[in-house]
Amino acid sequence: MYLKEIIATGFKSFADKTNIILDDKITCIVGPNGSGKSNVVDAVRFVLGEQSIKSLRGGSNMSDVIFSGSKTRNLLNVASVNLIFDNSDHYLKVPYEEVSIKRRLYRNGENEYFLNGEKCRLKDITNLLLDSGMGKEAFNIISQGEINKILSNSASDRRVIFEEAAGVLKYRKRKEESLRKLIRTNDNLIRISDIIAELERQIEPLREQSEQANQYLENKKGLEQIEVALAVRDIHNINYEYQQAKEKIETLEKDILTLTSEKDADDLKLDHKKNQLVLLEKELNDYNNKLLAIVKEVEKINGEKNIIQERSKYKAEDTKIYDNVVSLKEKNKITENKVNVLETECQEINKTITELKDSLNSLNKNMQEKRLKFNSLNKDYVNKKHEKIDIEHKIEVLKDYLSRGGNLFNSVKAVLNNPRLKGIHNTIGNLITVDNLYSKALDVSLSSSSQFIVVDNEINAKEAITYLKNNNLGRATFFPLSVIKPKGIDENTLISLTNDKGFVGILSDLVNYDEFFRKIILNQLGNVLVATNIDEANRLSRKIYARYKIVSLDGDIIHVGGSITGGNLSKNKSLIAEKGELEDLSQRNITLEELIKEIDLDIKKVDVEIKDCENKIYETNTLLIQQQELFSTKNNELITMENELDNTKFDLKTLDNVINDSISKEEEKIIDLYY
Repeated sequence: MYLKEIIATGFKSFADKTNIILDDKITCIVGPNGSGKSNVVDAVRFVLGEQSIKSLRGGSNMSDVIFSGSKTRNLLNVASVNLIFDNSDHYLKVPYEEVSIKRRLYRNGENEYFLNGEKCRLKDITNLLLDSGMGKEAFNIISQGEINKILSNSASDRRVIFEEAAGVLKYRKRKEESLRKLIRTNDNLIRISDIIAELERQIEPLREQSEQANQYLENKKGLEQIEVALAVRDIHNINYEYQQAKEKIETLEKDILTLTSEKDADDLKLDHKKNQLVLLEKELNDYNNKLLAIVKEVEKINGEKNIIQERSKYKAEDTKIYDNVVSLKEKNKITENKVNVLETECQEINKTITELKDSLNSLNKNMQEKRLKFNSLNKDYVNKKHEKIDIEHKIEVLKDYLSRGGNLFNSVKAVLNNPRLKGIHNTIGNLITVDNLYSKALDVSLSSSSQFIVVDNEINAKEAITYLKNNNLGRATFFPLSVIKPKGIDENTLISLTNDKGFVGILSDLVNYDEFFRKIILNQLGNVLVATNIDEANRLSRKIYARYKIVSLDGDIIHVGGSITGGNLSKNKSLIAEKGELEDLSQRNITLEELIKEIDLDIKKVDVEIKDCENKIYETNTLLIQQQELFSTKNNELITMENELDNTKFDLKTLDNVINDSISKEEEKIIDLYY
């Protein structure tokens, strides 16, 4: 057997992967001071299990043997040395022609040992090399200045070297280990004797407690049956009342929708009738105008006839004719002014009527839009109410389910529900709350450990286990707060991941829990990393050499070492998933409640707008009718003034004819018109 190859990476000055082939042509390694000759020997001692940093010529920490960087190269986070031996003569008692012994050291101080590529313990390597002359303190590895130290050692220290060379050290080590085991076994026997004596004193009280516990379990079982029957009856009654109330609500909502539709139809009919009334009023006004025109024409003809009949009474030379002419001219001027004023007023009133009609059409259109919006909001309000009722029902069911322990194992429920057990807190899953975004990652990370029970100390755990055994209730796992140690991520790894886009965080930092249980939570989640998806999880695992477990937000897992677990999650929801769903439903319920309040405010606002619009329509209709009546009055007054003006003009013309002896022609014309 001989050492045939040394492979070093990141160890001291070996920054890059360095292969040193040791064949029969190599007798020594020479070089100037500081070239790294001693680092080769240190590498061999390092692999063989040397734990003294002083022996490896390091500083204060074992991580000092890892390449610490230079001006042109970055530091490394891991040092690895691999020794390959030719074992064709089977000097080492293993069935391999070639033996590879490897040690890997991380900057956080963690060590890994490999034997022919398989992970192993340092003890396995030590046992393999015992009596082979290749131990870390063997006589064939002598560092600088060690010869004087060997010669000046005590007889017992030199004896170790001689026993190693003679091949009996292995048996001496085994003897010492066997003696230590015998001493521990004897101590355990003494302790067991003490425990047996103590338990014998406790048997009688425990027998009484056992009888009481059995009676308690029987009573509890009967109580649970009664509670289940009562809960079933209550659920049946509540469900029946819920269905009845739901049907009544649906009926009332249908009635509301029907009444709303009928009201909209009636409003449309009313608007149609109002429009018809406006048209009829306009038509009536036209007929009145025509009738007034006809009456005016008849009155005019009658007036002309009467004037002609009275004309014969006048004499051309009578001075009263001239006085009448002056008076009629004054009257004609005054009447013309009144006609002009009335025409202007009628035009203004007609313009106002047109504006009021346009405003009324706009208001009616706006009213229809408001009613459509009101109906839509009312429908949305009813749907949101239904959705809120369904969510509240689901929340009640989930709360009841979780209050009864959910899907906890019967053994876990038995421990949590036993008031006689002391120091029991809760399961790990019940001690944690988490946002729904991280619930899958938490669920797969904890897995069955979510049902581990947290207790104060080992004594409480022991009492609970005894209770489970005595009553054949199954098994449970306990986490004593007094002994569980927290776990974490080393600082260098955390720094390398901090700004990585695929890195979400450490799972223990993404959950909420009472600070009292911090050690338990960090023990389970403090060394679990969270990535956005499985691709990022794989990339991050390669980046940190698969040293920590990584979970994705979808629940896929990259284990330490690189193995992958993924696929569809079980349809049976875990306690964490149920709690996450309850939290999600509660949040949705709060959101719905706020949305319903907003919709209700919108409905009230639109209802006020509809009433305001109705008032404006009523006021506009009132103003329109008033303006139409005023227009009719002014128009009649205008027609009267125009008739009066025509009569005055006719009188003036008649008097002129009398003066000019042209009465006969006028008489003939009037007679023709009249008859």
